[in-house]
Amino acid sequence: MIREIGDGDSQGRDEFCAAVRQILPILCFESERIQTFLAEAVKKVLVIDSGAGRAFVGRSGSVGITFIIPANWPQRYAIIEEGIKELQSWPRQKAIFMTIDEGIPSHNVYFAGLLPGLGFEMEPKMEMVADQMILSQIARPSLPDDFVETSLTHERSEEAARVLHEAYLTQHVAWPPERCVEDRASWEDYVSAESAERLSSWVAVEHQGRIVGVCQGCARSGAIAISELAVLPSYWRRGLGRYLLVRCMQRFRTKHGRAGGSFCLSVGRTNVPAVSLYESLGFRAQKVFTRAIWERREWAP
Repeated sequence: MIREIGDGDSQGRDEFCAAVRQILPILCFESERIQTFLAEAVKKVLVIDSGAGRAFVGRSGSVGITFIIPANWPQRYAIIEEGIKELQSWPRQKAIFMTIDEGIPSHNVYFAGLLPGLGFEMEPKMEMVADQMILSQIARPSLPDDFVETSLTHERSEEAARVLHEAYLTQHVAWPPERCVEDRASWEDYVSAESAERLSSWVAVEHQGRIVGVCQGCARSGAIAISELAVLPSYWRRGLGRYLLVRCMQRFRTKHGRAGGSFCLSVGRTNVPAVSLYESLGFRAQKVFTRAIWERREWAP
């Protein structure tokens, strides 16, 4: 059974707070972080009762799961496993996205091993950072002959989506054709939803009239984030990724840079060429995590 803890459900809130105060100290959370966690987490919590016991689940949007707290620590694995199964069978839950924080303290890394058996795709990732001053040590890159830098417009959004789709597809070679079609459509929606101003900030490279690589950045909380970097696989190992990344960093630092500011990005830990590129430009790992994804699909086995 699944229900939400409503505004007037003082008993549900008290039970949730008691579970958090019991479980989080075992996971090395200090009292100040527990209080912060409770202040933020209590806003949207599901209660899931299964045959194994009760679990409290934090939600973000319609598919994001921010935490799963078992009410009984000795039965934690059975409670979490049965709770996830209940959530997967809930008609309102079309997908589940979780970020598994692999640092200390973490409220979910201890049960991550259960997730593949429950149908989750696990993507090991890391966040990398670099000081904005690294650009002073990097020469402006050059492009091979017949390649030119360009900016994006909505008229070329499908080209950019194709680049993103084909580049990221190399990390998901086992996907069935239906999933590939869906991924291409989602990238087209993503790029076309960008405003004209945001789209013009992308850096793109074209060859013989077609876009073969793109890089997107954004400024947030004093940092410059590299959101997307993709090159068509048939154009790899020509220096295009390095060119796009450096030019995007230069463009955003000119407009949003500040003393003490940083660049940040996330990358799959198994994507060795990308990690090597970022390290060669001065990026260093700051945080490791795993993205866990489950989706309900008609074509899924």
